[in-house]
Amino acid sequence: MEKTRGKNNFKKAAVWATSISSIFAVGLGLLNRPNTKPHEDCHCSHHREAHRPGSAPTQNPAPQSGQADALGGLPFPVYPPSGDGFLSDRFINSLPSSELYHGENRARYCEQPVFVKDYFRNLTSQFPTNDDEMNCSYVGLSMLLSYYDTYWNSSFVETKFEEPGTAHLDSLSDTDFNSPGVKDLNLLVWHFLPNHYNEPPKPAGDPNSTDPAIQQAWHDYWTEMYAVYDSYIERMVTHPREEQYLMSYLYSIALTTNPKQLQYHINSVPTIDLDGLNVVADEYFRRSNVLNGNVTYNYSLYSDSKYSLFQNENEKFEAVRNDAIKKIKTGCPVLLTGNLFDDEGHEGGGHTIVAYEYDQQNDVIYGHAGWKTPNSSRVNVNEMFFNYKGYAYLEVSENLRYSQNNKRFEVNGVNYDTLSLSSHVHGFKGGISYESDLMHAVQCPCGETKYALHTYKRISAKFVMCTVCGHLKEDFDPDWRPGPYGF
Repeated sequence: MEKTRGKNNFKKAAVWATSISSIFAVGLGLLNRPNTKPHEDCHCSHHREAHRPGSAPTQNPAPQSGQADALGGLPFPVYPPSGDGFLSDRFINSLPSSELYHGENRARYCEQPVFVKDYFRNLTSQFPTNDDEMNCSYVGLSMLLSYYDTYWNSSFVETKFEEPGTAHLDSLSDTDFNSPGVKDLNLLVWHFLPNHYNEPPKPAGDPNSTDPAIQQAWHDYWTEMYAVYDSYIERMVTHPREEQYLMSYLYSIALTTNPKQLQYHINSVPTIDLDGLNVVADEYFRRSNVLNGNVTYNYSLYSDSKYSLFQNENEKFEAVRNDAIKKIKTGCPVLLTGNLFDDEGHEGGGHTIVAYEYDQQNDVIYGHAGWKTPNSSRVNVNEMFFNYKGYAYLEVSENLRYSQNNKRFEVNGVNYDTLSLSSHVHGFKGGISYESDLMHAVQCPCGETKYALHTYKRISAKFVMCTVCGHLKEDFDPDWRPGPYGF
């Protein structure tokens, strides 16, 4: 009896929605808005107390005069108190289960602004070494890949490259752990020499000097350096177990891309700019059946035309920094490159890090320096960098689904994925069309589901379509004529 009554109520609601669909399109269509409530306040399956049977429903503002009658006695589907733009729980709970979405999880990609900080802060060992290798950009890319592999989709890094095992946590709220990552093939660059080669003395050691003796000194220096790095790269890509290491794989891609990013006997030092890393990243994703077409490496340099309107290099550097901050604030980690401060506080050598946190109150960027020295996983970038020359990030397509059963964390012998952690922040994007002409579902990757009314737009005399989820509904209007652009 209960089910029949709920079914009739739903039909009345659907008829009502159809009869005044034009009003919804203008002013009452509830648009999808992202929900970023802290995980402690959510209603995921492992935090269900607020929605257990018999608990008090969410309270909503009273319907205005006439609205309850128009719905056949059902509460008017107004904005819930949280203002997230979805149909109220009270309204959804009044519907029979058969009218709700029960399909597979089709959640779209969303960032995790809390977990991203925990991940990189705790990434202290399971990533490639950057010491004498001068490979900071490759290390940064590998850390980005391992983050997305842990959080979103297990295809970002092949299992053979991953450090085996799971990260142990004392509880799902534990924020101190050893972040999952990749294995490290740490072959010493200077394995056959007791000391590094020393650069020719300065200022007499100016490599641009026309002095033949100075030019010869620098020529000899780099000849010896290239020989050392030739040996290092060759050992990395021909190691008996090189197929088990992500860094060896990235080097092998750099040696075979066109144009080559690493070249034996010309310049085998694995220092690479963000534009060169783009070539390597594109090839890396192209070789993956899952990632190809679903992940894009994007980068911006201070020399790009979009920064040409700025008056000087300092303004360009600041613009690069501000653009990088915009990405970081969304929860997206970025590769940030520039020149470091030297020991005297002047402009030093170049470096690339992963920047993943922004303190707006103090205008401070925090990042992972890419080193395995103490306290390098969370450094004050402001104190490190003399200037900022570019940034890069990975853009994940909405078509790339979340990997189910990617359980990389363990609590009391039970394995969990990142969405089970207390750091999880809901991300509701887009809409999922199913049989309902009244509403569409909106899902978080964790499985939490919300609902919003369709926002219909007429596309022909016979059909209207929801602008959010693409749901088609037959709604004949013999007087409709297409506009100048075909709709």
